[in-house]
Amino acid sequence: KSTIIRATLVLALAIAPLVFSHYYLVFKWLSLFGLGIWVFQLRADLIRNRPMQLISLIGLAGSIAISIGWVEAGVGVSTALLLLTTKLRSSIWIWFGAISYSLYLIHLPVATRVINLGSRFAANDMEKLLVFIAAVVACLMTAFMLHQWIEIPARRLASKIRYKSAKGTPLSPAARVA
Repeated sequence: KSTIIRATLVLALAIAPLVFSHYYLVFKWLSLFGLGIWVFQLRADLIRNRPMQLISLIGLAGSIAISIGWVEAGVGVSTALLLLTTKLRSSIWIWFGAISYSLYLIHLPVATRVINLGSRFAANDMEKLLVFIAAVVACLMTAFMLHQWIEIPARRLASKIRYKSAKGTPLSPAARVA
């Protein structure tokens, strides 16, 4: 029963961009989000039914292709399959996980500026590819610096904050979360 509910959720995320197709709304991107959920569910062994896995993947890929584009569908599905078949405990994935929030915050402004500047000088496809690679490298470097110089020190400072209960006794970390 729960497998059907999970698959229905993923398929709903695949259908939403087709129903609500306005470019400026978040619905356009839900099928890519659904692809991430699909990967998680398979890695966590929450959907064991092979036909359901395949139907969900085909539905998501089709939705991405129609609502965003074929290239994006190919990249999304390729990335999903790579994540399913790759050992995620390697040091490179751990590093990407560590800088992921910083990368999320800065990728758009940094990449936009690098691509905007580089596209003024790129005359052919090879030069455009180099501009794209430069944008990726700039984003990764900036995310790393943001993580090292702001995120890690901020976490250290935040970990020193102690909360007291109404009675004046310090709260345990578990009590602070609740």
